[in-house]
Amino acid sequence: MRKFVKLSLKPSVEIHLQKQTVVQKKDMNSKNDLEAKLVKAKEVQRKQLVFFAYLLVAAAFIFGGILLYLAKNQNSNSIGSLKSYLYKYKFLDPTRNILEQKDAITNIDPLRKSLRALAEQESSNARISIYFEMLNTGANISINQEEKVFPVSLAKLPLALLVTKKVEDGDFKPEEVFQVTDENLNSNSGELYENVKIGYKVELKKLIREMLVNSDNTAYKILKRNTTLEERKRMADEIGLGELFDDLGKISAKEYSRLLRTLYTASYLNQESSEMILELMSENNFKRYLSQGLPDNVYFSHKHGQNLNLNVYSDSGIVYLENRPYIISAMIEPLYKKGEEGERYAIDLFEKISFETFSYINNK
Repeated sequence: MRKFVKLSLKPSVEIHLQKQTVVQKKDMNSKNDLEAKLVKAKEVQRKQLVFFAYLLVAAAFIFGGILLYLAKNQNSNSIGSLKSYLYKYKFLDPTRNILEQKDAITNIDPLRKSLRALAEQESSNARISIYFEMLNTGANISINQEEKVFPVSLAKLPLALLVTKKVEDGDFKPEEVFQVTDENLNSNSGELYENVKIGYKVELKKLIREMLVNSDNTAYKILKRNTTLEERKRMADEIGLGELFDDLGKISAKEYSRLLRTLYTASYLNQESSEMILELMSENNFKRYLSQGLPDNVYFSHKHGQNLNLNVYSDSGIVYLENRPYIISAMIEPLYKKGEEGERYAIDLFEKISFETFSYINNK
């Protein structure tokens, strides 16, 4: 018969377990104290953030009140402080207060001579039209300003302005969709035709993006079908571009550049819409032509056009050189070299024009 023996812990083991229990209780209390301190610290931090938020709001109200007071009391002696700093020269462009003299470039005659020499050198090989303008001073260069070429894809930018204006005016909804028809599908430029079929509906914002970023012909045809010739003419007149296209549908580099200035100053579309279009143009996937002569870290919002059958090549945009933004437009129609050979010739000329211009303005 087995005997069951009751096991008991030795006194030393019992004492050890008792001590361990006490330590565990102390650890638990310490943990609770730590959590309480963290909660308290977070609460203090929250109150500090709220306090600083109120402080910023109060500062904004105070600053706004000062400006309002100064605006209403133009004859007051208090103008001498803040308002006189902001509007030191009341008859000058206010932006000159933040533009350094070295960036207000007006002497561009060396660049003018250089571009003119390049155009004259190639005059027997191509029709060339070049326009340049410093956006912060208005200094400009026109080379063969009467020379006009077919706009090809350059016509997509004014259409983008028109449909965006129709959204602003409430004629189109921001989420408007347009149906694809058989005559809209075009495979010559862009890839939208591969992703849509007859009867598909495409959002307006996608069509604008495809047209400006990828120069998509299908997007262009869909949007053009949903606007009228009268609307397009009225837009040109409102911008002051009544002569943008001649009777043959051709344009010059100088006339086209007005579209860019209109966007830069947000004088036709509102600021949000103008910014949106210029940002899309800066994402243009086409990195040849005038893009070649620019550093990768400089934004270039541009629209290009090319047609190997018509043998015309063009590029027009805004180069966002820091504190020295400028418009550069060039249109080239080779006289003898055709097809791919003609485009290679134009590509080489574009690079020379762009590099010459950027180098001069950057190093001035």
